[in-house]
Amino acid sequence: MNKSILLQSIKTVSGFLAVFLFALYGIILGLQNYPVIAVPVLIIAIFSWMVWMEYKNRKNSYDLKIKNLIK
Repeated sequence: MNKSILLQSIKTVSGFLAVFLFALYGIILGLQNYPVIAVPVLIIAIFSWMVWMEYKNRKNSYDLKIKNLIK
């Protein structure tokens, strides 16, 4: 087993979990104290994230098509 790849994987997953738990804590705190503000912000954040992911997927697909045409 390659230790370098394993350590990079552990680092990536740990970072993701840290950001995820911090965001989850912020969402819970916002919904408990400021539901009128937190709910629209949460909806906008989820929508923006979904648009970004779709753009990223379409851009990767477009880049692959361009690379195949150049060959």
